Amino acid sequence: MFIQLFRNEIMKMNSKKQGLYFNAFLILFIGAIGLAIALFSKTTAASMDAGSFTSLIVMIVPQIVMLFGIVLGAQIVTEEFKDGTVKQLLIRPASRTAVLLSKYAAVGVMFLFSFIIMLVASFAIGAGLFGLGGDVTLMDNAMDVFYIFPFSLFLMTLSFAAGVFTTSLGLSIGIGLFFNVFSSMFGLLAGKYAWSKFVVLKYTSLAHYVPGSNDPLGITLGFALGITVIYIAVVVLASIVRFKTKEIN
Repeated sequence: MFIQLFRNEIMKMNSKKQGLYFNAFLILFIGAIGLAIALFSKTTAASMDAGSFTSLIVMIVPQIVMLFGIVLGAQIVTEEFKDGTVKQLLIRPASRTAVLLSKYAAVGVMFLFSFIIMLVASFAIGAGLFGLGGDVTLMDNAMDVFYIFPFSLFLMTLSFAAGVFTTSLGLSIGIGLFFNVFSSMFGLLAGKYAWSKFVVLKYTSLAHYVPGSNDPLGITLGFALGITVIYIAVVVLASIVRFKTKEIN
């Protein structure tokens, strides 16, 4: 039943073509950056290759993808309440938990796919404009994406849960954006304290905790990833509990 629900959610999302349009925009945007460098910055272009170009894109574009994930996470639940179609979902034999998790899984897959599109398109465009070679490989670029994806997924999850609790699209998006901005402030203001290592806002990028990074608090990559996963699981669990007890008028 869950697989069928998941497929239905993917089909509904594809019918709106949001993912298609966004991924097309990503490719065009990345291509525009590459062309701008190739045409107007000859010095930079001369020293650039596919790997270094992809590294540049991974520094710039993920914030845009993150915003897409926040909107998508908030939208998939709130629109059901807005359109009144949530009742149709709940008359099915599937449990409320399965219904909600199928939505979460569909959004997560779509979100991850956009990151993959960003990575592959960047490397392909970089190879076409600047050639292959250099010290930075596609695997290095993939690891850079891996380091930032968990916190991005947390923000998507947070906006998803906010949609369940508030049923307000604007408020749910705002909550995701607020925590995205506040995470940077948190790192600057509280990142040096020992208790901060138990707060997910510290882990906007796991690259700071790779082996050999010598983190002042002794934080390892596994610990940082584990804290992020725990926070995601707690937020998902809270949204399930709320959805199961929510009165649908």
